[in-house]
Amino acid sequence: MVVWSDLTNDILKHITSFLAFPDHYRFGAVCENWRSVSKQRRYPPAPQLLWLVLKEEKETRKHKFYSLPDGKHYSIEIPELHGRYICGSSHGWLFAVDIKINGIFVNPFTREC
Repeated sequence: MVVWSDLTNDILKHITSFLAFPDHYRFGAVCENWRSVSKQRRYPPAPQLLWLVLKEEKETRKHKFYSLPDGKHYSIEIPELHGRYICGSSHGWLFAVDIKINGIFVNPFTREC
């Protein structure tokens, strides 16, 4: 019998490369080993379908997104975007500016700037 929590990190990383963003978080909820692989974020996520970017929630400081395929809202904490306005996106990267119009590109999946 296979013990799913004992899969190696290499196999788990390979599996996550096929997951859509919401499934990536569900994957991390399975067990501690899977969560640790999920948090590494050193791999690109699977191609995503269209998400709409909504405003930052003032209470939680999380950014809200709406997934057209799922018809669901997702709140995601992206500290690099706090206090910035998202102006556009391309190929998984978000472009945001602050009040002084200093721009930044952020990948919300890897947090790379």
